[in-house]
Amino acid sequence: MKVDQKIQDLIRDRNTQVPTLPVIVEKILSMAQEENTSAKILAELISKDPAIANKILRLSNSAYYGMMKEIDSIPRAITIIGFNEVVSLTIGMSVVSAFSRKDAGKNFNMKGLWIHSLGCAFASRNIAKKLGILQSEQIFISGLLHDMGKIIFAIYFTDEYAAVLSHAKENETELYRAERLILGINHATLTGMLMEQWNFPEMIHVPARDHHSVEDSPSRYQKLALIVAFSDYLSQKAEFGDSWTIKVPVITRIREELGISRDEADEMVERLKEQKDEIEAFFEVMK
Repeated sequence: MKVDQKIQDLIRDRNTQVPTLPVIVEKILSMAQEENTSAKILAELISKDPAIANKILRLSNSAYYGMMKEIDSIPRAITIIGFNEVVSLTIGMSVVSAFSRKDAGKNFNMKGLWIHSLGCAFASRNIAKKLGILQSEQIFISGLLHDMGKIIFAIYFTDEYAAVLSHAKENETELYRAERLILGINHATLTGMLMEQWNFPEMIHVPARDHHSVEDSPSRYQKLALIVAFSDYLSQKAEFGDSWTIKVPVITRIREELGISRDEADEMVERLKEQKDEIEAFFEVMK
């Protein structure tokens, strides 16, 4: 059986070892798509999961939010952090925690990859807000999870993926191209498959899936895919964590399609660098 078929079977098999999302995340994903949802309902859901509730409280009291007075309740934390941000953070924390219990071996810097992904997530949200896109929190999740396929490769196909990384380094080629050549599937496609399996809405999983194939993305999601692709670049340029990528992609066309100047891009990189310590501390609470 070819490697790409083994990978697809791993994701689609109901008895797979790939983590499933906690019930709370499924409920929050469903709730977030309803029009009549409320902060009270969200607080009640989170309060039923002590681990998630504790992390949300720790986040609300972290240096990132800079509160002078201790936040000691979930409703108050939602007020401080924001309803949509809490939704995206709860989902993100659950995914990070699910994979943090898996061992990818010493050759793969898992923490570095998540730090890079957080950089991409924050950059994605910042750009969405700058461009007046309403789905800034949904794009935060897309940015945070855009490289999740790399983690699947590293955990479940360790030797094969080590060969991919070596090929990319020796040939100075983009990692997603080396993945496609050796494994028959790249990490972005695999990310989309897993998010679809987890019943993420298209608005979240399609931009993550298409960040290396923006030109093929459906027109209604193309700008969101452009944002994730550009944010991936910004996080690498800001030297956030470790994306496991040897060659930083050329994104001139993507930047121009988003209407972002070179100077604005440079400013975005500097802004990310200024947030580096805070976002790394942010990760320590999330994991």
